[in-house]
Amino acid sequence: MSVMHTYARVLLPAGLISIISLASCSDPQSQAPTPPAADRVSPPGQGRESALERFPEMPSELPATRIRSVGDEAPPELTDAELVEAVTRSGGEVFIGLKPATSLRTRETGVVPGIDRATAHAGRRAIEALGAIITLTYRYTSAVAATIQPEAAPKLRRLGVVDYVEARSPGRVQAQDTSWGVKKIQAQFVWTGGGWFPPTRGEGVAITILDTGLDEMHLTSGDGPAGVGAEGCLYVLAAGGSSCFDPQTNLYNRGHGARVAGIIAARDNDLGYIGIANNVSQFESIRACNSAGWCDPAWVVAGLDWVRFMHASRPRQVVNMSIGYCQDFTPLAHAVALASDAGILLVGAAGNRVKNADYVFYCGSQTNHLPDGLYSVMFPARYGAVMAVSGTTRNDEFAFAPPDDSGGGGSPPLP
Repeated sequence: MSVMHTYARVLLPAGLISIISLASCSDPQSQAPTPPAADRVSPPGQGRESALERFPEMPSELPATRIRSVGDEAPPELTDAELVEAVTRSGGEVFIGLKPATSLRTRETGVVPGIDRATAHAGRRAIEALGAIITLTYRYTSAVAATIQPEAAPKLRRLGVVDYVEARSPGRVQAQDTSWGVKKIQAQFVWTGGGWFPPTRGEGVAITILDTGLDEMHLTSGDGPAGVGAEGCLYVLAAGGSSCFDPQTNLYNRGHGARVAGIIAARDNDLGYIGIANNVSQFESIRACNSAGWCDPAWVVAGLDWVRFMHASRPRQVVNMSIGYCQDFTPLAHAVALASDAGILLVGAAGNRVKNADYVFYCGSQTNHLPDGLYSVMFPARYGAVMAVSGTTRNDEFAFAPPDDSGGGGSPPLP
């Protein structure tokens, strides 16, 4: 696979792992409404391509989950007017958390309340009665992705069965460039064991990336990531189709996911570059970002929900999220906590290009979610359960994308 880009490295007991990173910001992007709230299974894909279920079945009961440490303060709650403004900016795309009417809200306790399926379904009916159109549901959280009229947001938030209403703003991938990372991080030392530990090239490990998808030509040529199985190209329907795309017909796909896959798992076959875990046992790409590189947090939560569902069959699992958001989202924090509690190693991009003026311009009032200001780590890498990594240069300095890099799709440079 002829791709190799910005890397970061982390020393783990099992060896050295190399991951890419990115920065992001918000850009409202509306999604077409989809049908009602009842749990249903999306039609399965054929062969290598499979759509994640849009309305997966919840278990009979979901336990309470702590997502914020005791003593940690939640961001200030938006006023009704601020909430309407935020939902207007997001094109009406929101997360709505559901809870038993007698439970305290997550922002008060730092704990997502436990809930049973019947109560969650009753909550869905209640929000639909106020005009919410549910577009995605999940297995392991009662939150839903929905489209609403902005002026309905305060009324929805006041329902006893609603935990929160949060506007959704997509994060962004960014370009990187390096062809020297394998030698720089001394990956060969891990491959041979160096006499200190058993050699490994990823054997026995399952890796899932949430990104823009894979280059189909790499797969058909035999030069794709190691470990891609018959159904290795998964996608969230709203993200725009299969995770395996044809660059000849899909000219606007940034190819970011293909580069990520190459960095992590390109085969050792004398073609192009070689990946770090070039003999990984299982590899999946979930298309959770559109062709322009925008990643709706609802799609990322769907990807993490699927990873958690499949974890029983792949106990040694790593998830790479080269995605960054200017703000925290409760369902994303919940999905991260659930995956981490299950023993899944989560890796996220810290964000490379950091310019204070850009933060203010692109993130606006969301900047108050990044208390470190200029040097903030983005979400989801900012969560304690996620290993945050950042790209570096040949001289071990933080990497910055070229100033004229638009990040694809004709968008302006990102922070």
